[in-house]
Amino acid sequence: MQIVINAGGSGTRLWPISTEVLPKQFCSLVEEKSMLRVTYERFVSQYTVDNLWISVNQKHLDLVKLQIPEIPVDHILIEPERRDTFPAVAAHSAVVAGLTSVDENIIFVPADAHIEDDESIVNLMNSIAKIDTALDNHEFKVGVIGIKPNFPSTQFGYVEFDDSLKGQVFSEVCKVDSFKEKPNFELATDFYNAGNYLWNFGAFAFKYSVLKNILEVISPENVAPLEAIREAKQIDLENFRQLKKDAFDIVVLEKIGGLGVIGVEVYVWDDIGNYEALKKYMDEAETVKEASYNVVQIAGNGNRYRLIDTKKKVAFVGVTDLVLVENEEGLLIINPEKSSEVKQIAQYFQDYDGGKHL
Repeated sequence: MQIVINAGGSGTRLWPISTEVLPKQFCSLVEEKSMLRVTYERFVSQYTVDNLWISVNQKHLDLVKLQIPEIPVDHILIEPERRDTFPAVAAHSAVVAGLTSVDENIIFVPADAHIEDDESIVNLMNSIAKIDTALDNHEFKVGVIGIKPNFPSTQFGYVEFDDSLKGQVFSEVCKVDSFKEKPNFELATDFYNAGNYLWNFGAFAFKYSVLKNILEVISPENVAPLEAIREAKQIDLENFRQLKKDAFDIVVLEKIGGLGVIGVEVYVWDDIGNYEALKKYMDEAETVKEASYNVVQIAGNGNRYRLIDTKKKVAFVGVTDLVLVENEEGLLIINPEKSSEVKQIAQYFQDYDGGKHL
């Protein structure tokens, strides 16, 4: 199986830690190493370098070379411009197929999944191996991974499977009934209690030959540019721009049958996509009475922070559960429940730096 690590995101919901120049996957958010480096090392311990690929935007090619210097240059899949996930996934699968085989299984995995313990990583790798086998046996057209929910989360999408498969879904690939968008808390509670829903890990696997057959039926205009990319073994901007600009889920997954899912039991897993997810891994301000550091809180609790200037004195007074982030890029104070709004702030300052607000 070929493993493609998706490192092409912009991470704008984590500004000012994550920026257009240095997106979150290249940052050290939870561990000392960057999220990309941690993910790469997780897979290189199980697969050879020849089976590993990194998908990245053209702007961040040098960051990949710096952080993963041992990966061959032709295993860095370059997205010439951002056009959503379908063009990126489809085009990169075409390049991998051109350099390997159209019948090679390819799995796309996120670069920003935080997994803490070794047993959970073993469970993930075993599930990937079972998807590999299921695809080789032509049991499913596309395989996805689901994480066993630990609580009713509103931060993840969900994968629904038949209630009768509860005893099988963690040991074999089972049929997907539907995909659900991020729910409100009431609906998330219903999903959690029902027991036949998994958090969507954001990984999917298929053979390029199968994807081509699917597109010939549901979206034939995409086949010619994809085949041109496969034959050239690289992405050119002209053919890339002919691919439909939309999410892979919308173009492919929501329109076909033959989808399989395998559940993974992971004890600590987080998709570090915003401050609501990152908050638990940040330093907590101490109360005035207990303070031994220069970040304190009074008449409040649960405030978190991350500072680049550790000599700066910071006080949280009369506020609760706020996050403060300060670095060379900027200063952010946020209620983490409003994490989705940070994307607008990042865009505002990006436009400002580009002169649109001057």
